[in-house]
Amino acid sequence: MRDLMNSVEQKSLEYSIQAYRRMVRVYPKQFLGQFEEPLLQAFGDLARRALRSGGVLRLILLWMGVLRDLGVSAIREHLNVSPWICPPHVRLRWIVACMFGFGIGGILGDRLGMISVPFSGQIRSFALMVILGLFQSAWALRLSGKDVLRWTLATTIGCFALALPFRFLLNGFPPNRLSSANEMVFVALLGAGIGLLQFLVFPRNAVNAWRWIPATVSGVLGGYFASLGLVYTWSSLFRYGLVLFIGGAVLGVFTCFSLESILRSRGDTEGAIES
Repeated sequence: MRDLMNSVEQKSLEYSIQAYRRMVRVYPKQFLGQFEEPLLQAFGDLARRALRSGGVLRLILLWMGVLRDLGVSAIREHLNVSPWICPPHVRLRWIVACMFGFGIGGILGDRLGMISVPFSGQIRSFALMVILGLFQSAWALRLSGKDVLRWTLATTIGCFALALPFRFLLNGFPPNRLSSANEMVFVALLGAGIGLLQFLVFPRNAVNAWRWIPATVSGVLGGYFASLGLVYTWSSLFRYGLVLFIGGAVLGVFTCFSLESILRSRGDTEGAIES
């Protein structure tokens, strides 16, 4: 490998760095505030290495890869970065959002379920998931409008995606009451469906986001058992309303640590420059 560059290669390096400095402005301002200098430093190092190992031709090949990756990663950042910053105190915000989303959604769902008694359970679940998804995404995560919609749709569809086919398979249409054993399987599938659909909404560069699925299953099951225990132990106090808020808080506690870990583990510079 050569140690020195000739004048043509030196000028090519200077022009390339200047051009790249202008081109990275396609990234969101918030992203550039954190990563502009590391990106420029990384590109400069790669350009020098290319020129010393293969001259201008190698630099041209580097640019071909950089232009491709720059466009893809810039689009990804405009779609994902700004709405998916980890808010301060996200654990507490998440627990409170789950608690009020579950409680308010459940109470509203009970009222709406009176409209059609055979499908009251499905109507109640639909209302609960919509309110829960809105509280989680709009208040706890502070997402933008389109991401609030995506998260809420994922939460609502996930509630029915796995659990409802299981219930119809066992009990027909409209479904009747499940046995205790089947009810636990149903709740686990409900959590798995929500976790799976929400997992698909997370940014693609979130590290170990798959952990969200078992965390959500555990949270939904934990909230279910906590609610049952309270109803059977203090039925006069917890039969209405309050048990929903407590079940939601349990869901939030089970999932808040995984959420924070996923949001803080994103590799924001991944894919911006490829060696």
